[in-house]
Parts: sequence; structure tokens; C-alpha cells
Amino acid sequence: MKNKRMNKKIKINSITVFCTAALMALICMLPFLLKDHMYFVYFGDYNMQQLPFYTLVHRAIRNGELFINMCTDLGSSIYTSYSFYLLGSPFFWLTVPFPEAALPYMLPFIIVLKIALAALFAYRFACRYTDDTRAAFICGLLYAFSGFQIMNIVFNHFLDITVFFPLWLILAERLAEDKKRGPFAFCTALIAITNYYFFVGEMVFLLIYIITKYMICGKNLPAFSNIKVRICAIANVMFEAVTGIAVACFFILPSFIAVAKNPRVSDTISFKGLILYDDWKTYAALIKNLFLPPDLIQNYTIFGTDEGALASVSLFLPLFAVSGVIAFIIHRKNSDSDSRNKNKFIKYLIIICMIFAFIPVLNSSFSAFNRTYYTRWFYMPLLIMSLASALAMKHFEKKPFFIGTAICISGYAILLIMNLISGNLTESLNNALCISNRGLYKSELLCGGICLVFLIYIVFILEKKKSSYMTITLIATAICCMLVMYTHIRQGYNIVSGQGRNFYKEQTAKVPADIENDSTDDFYRIETADSIVNYSMYWNVPSVSSFISTVPGSKTI
Repeated sequence: MKNKRMNKKIKINSITVFCTAALMALICMLPFLLKDHMYFVYFGDYNMQQLPFYTLVHRAIRNGELFINMCTDLGSSIYTSYSFYLLGSPFFWLTVPFPEAALPYMLPFIIVLKIALAALFAYRFACRYTDDTRAAFICGLLYAFSGFQIMNIVFNHFLDITVFFPLWLILAERLAEDKKRGPFAFCTALIAITNYYFFVGEMVFLLIYIITKYMICGKNLPAFSNIKVRICAIANVMFEAVTGIAVACFFILPSFIAVAKNPRVSDTISFKGLILYDDWKTYAALIKNLFLPPDLIQNYTIFGTDEGALASVSLFLPLFAVSGVIAFIIHRKNSDSDSRNKNKFIKYLIIICMIFAFIPVLNSSFSAFNRTYYTRWFYMPLLIMSLASALAMKHFEKKPFFIGTAICISGYAILLIMNLISGNLTESLNNALCISNRGLYKSELLCGGICLVFLIYIVFILEKKKSSYMTITLIATAICCMLVMYTHIRQGYNIVSGQGRNFYKEQTAKVPADIENDSTDDFYRIETADSIVNYSMYWNVPSVSSFISTVPGSKTI
């Protein structure tokens, strides 16, 4: 009876979590939507790739033009070019019934939907580890509004896969622990189809996850004390994973074959760079992104490197940063040691992920050992870090949390001092500590500082014995999540001037009159400036180039 009541409570709260996260994301985006009459113009790849790709593929699907499209590069397959971006995404197919003119207005609400679903599934994942729905709610919000999530709004399609990742882990655990067969294989096929690039990294993480939980720490789980049971559970998960991959092959194999010779795929990590990164700033950037909200893509502030400009480096959790993770890792054993022993794998998993992040060859394993430096798998440890932070707050212990918060204060203080002294040092130090976008850096410091003030109040001042303690922490988490999202979107939005936004809307709304009848030939191409690349996709006019990553190897030079 108690379990039934708990399940009912979780289901009711699931609706609350979804609606709250959706409202939070919408409130953050609404000021910018209202400025542009609900047409969301952002910056970078969102304008140059996401909107044009949605428009081109949406038009092709509705018109039945399912094969070669002459507006992509010099002519390319709709399927192989856009299976990475759109064709496997359930969120893209939600837009197909609507007219093309509605797309720019729909996409921001699709982003809101993705964030809300990410919060919901992360909440349900956390409910497997705590019976306190407020702690699970905190986990859901931390994951959905983490630095990685907010940073990658500019890419849009990245958020598709982060939505289903917590659900995938839930189904993997249900298969291993409750022998619920079938749903995990189906979900595996779904996420493989949604984005095959991210799926490679998720399979690496899944192996680490199930080996850590069921093999290394399995003895802490009553049902897994027997080694044979542990091996059987892992084998069941991997068998269904392989089954799901086999189901998805009809979709992903043609795409793999098409892009196999693309230099971005075939260029693997070199022997020289297996153990150490070439630039020490890469390590500094990883540490910095534990304490401060993320930089904008291609607009790094401090410790920036060219290779990291597109890497999606962020491990920031609103409000907590790494304080909750540290508190969870160094907690003392007490009367609640039973449940903590069961969750011991979380500590090991976080440590393993940090080791992977700091060693190039291990980091690249999440990208099929690609030479390009990417950290686009960080949403996976962030889910575990969110869970650890929520559990640490639920089972609050003064000393561990004091230490975690003190480390956050120290890290923030160092980054603040660097802002104050940068430009007043020797030439060599100035080069090392150069702040490239001081305005963005100050915004990050302000946002991170406000989160730190909330954290200090909760950890050092607020009375822990009050029944409202977790509720106040949840409210503070929601406020900090919204602050991080709003600040980041404002930074990206302001990169495009008001005149630039108006120009973008005008040029993408209709074909310019001076190119409609520019040629008497039946077929012609146009050339555009770099600043308006992919605009021709809106106009349905072939161009001499496209800004797209999935160009088949036969067309690269």
C-alpha cells in the first residue's frame, strides 16, 4: 500500500515537474520572443544551420522530395545529409503537420518542450534513488538547466538526445534489476535513430555505468551479491542494447556509410596526444567550467583555446556548482549508511568520468576516438552529478557540505581575481590569462556569484532542521536555473544587433527580387557572402556551397 501511494505521488509530481520546467524555460525566453514578435533569432549555428535545415527538410518532406536536394551543397541526399540533424528526431516530426511559415515561431517552444521533458525524465531517474520528491525535483531541474544544456541551445539538435538519456538509464536499470524486457531495446533504437553520433558516446557510458554499478559495486545491492547474477544482469542489458542497434540499422547504416570518408569522421586521435592535451588551458577550462556558467559557443572568455571553441565544455550545475558533488563524495558513514552504500557507485562513476575528461584518449572514446577535441558527452556525468547533489542535500551533513562550499568559494574567488588583475600583469602572464570577451566573463561572474550567495545562505545560514529546508532549496534551485538560462540566452541574443535580426527576418521570409529571374538557364546557382550562408535554403535556390557538417566523403576536397 505504501509503494502504491508513493508511485501515485511520483506520477502527480511528474506533471508538476514537467509544467514547472516548461514555465521556467518559457519565462527565460519570453523577453526575447516578445522583442522579435515571437520570432526567435539567436546567434551562430542556430541561425545559420538549425533554422535553414528545419525549413529545407520540412519543405522536402511535405513536397515528397525525399531524394537528392540541389540546395544542399552541390546536390546531396536529404537522407544522409540530415539524418544527423533532423530526420531521426521525434521533435522535428512534430513540426511536419504545420505550415512552413510557422517553423521559426515553433522552434523556441520545441526547445521549451525538450527542456521540460529532460527535467521530467531526470526526475523519474532520481526517484529510483530517493523517496523525497523534492530532492528528485532538484535533480531534474539541475540536469535540464545544466550548463551543457543551456550552452547547446545554439545547436538545438543536441538537446534531442539529452531528453531521452535519463529515460534510457531508467529502462536499463529496470531490465537489470526487475527483468523488464523489451522497453530498453526499443529506447536504444530510438536514441540511435535520434542521433547516431551521440549514440556512440552513450554506449561507452552505458558500459561504464553497468560495470560500475552491477559489477564493481554490485555487492552493495542485496539482489546482486552473487557474481553470476551480476554477470547475467550485465549480459541482459548488453544483449538488448545490441538488439536495439540491430533494429536501428535500417536508419543509421546508410548515414554511417555516407559520412565514413568525411575528414571530420575519419581523422582519429594521434599517438602523440593520447595522454596529455597539447594546451594547458584545456585543463584550466575544464576546472573553470565546474565553477562558472558556460561560455558562448565560439566566444570563449578565459582559458580559451581554438580547439575548445566548439567542444561544448561545461560541467556547471546552477546553485550547487560542485559543492553537492564534493559533499556526496566525502560524506561520512552514519545511520543512513545502508542507502549510501547502495549509492556508492555514484561516487565511483563521477570519479571515473572526471578521469576520462582529463585524459585525451579516454575523452575521445566518446567520439569514436576522433581527433577533434569534443566534450559533447558531458550531459551524461552531469545527470549523475545532479543526482549526487540532490542526494547530498537530502542527507545533509555539515562538514562535507561546508568543505564543498568552501571549495566553490575559493574557485570563484580565484576566477574573480583573474578578472581584476588581467591586463595588469607581465606580458607573458597577460597572454596566459587573457580574457577575450570581458563583458561575457563579467556576466558569468555575476551569475555565478548570485548562485554562490544562495548556496552560502542555504549551507551556512538556513536552519537545517526546518521542515521547509528542502522546499527552500528547491525554490533556490529553480531561481538559479532560470538565472543561468536567461543570462546565457541574453548573451547569445545580444551578439546579433537589432538591425541584424531585422535583416535576417527580411532575407529569410522571401526570395530577393534581384535573383528570381537572374538567369535564362533552366538551372543556375548563386553565391552568397559568408555572413548569409545557407540563406539560399530558405529561397529554395541552389548555391555553390553549404554550411553543413555531414557532407559525404566523395564531395570533400
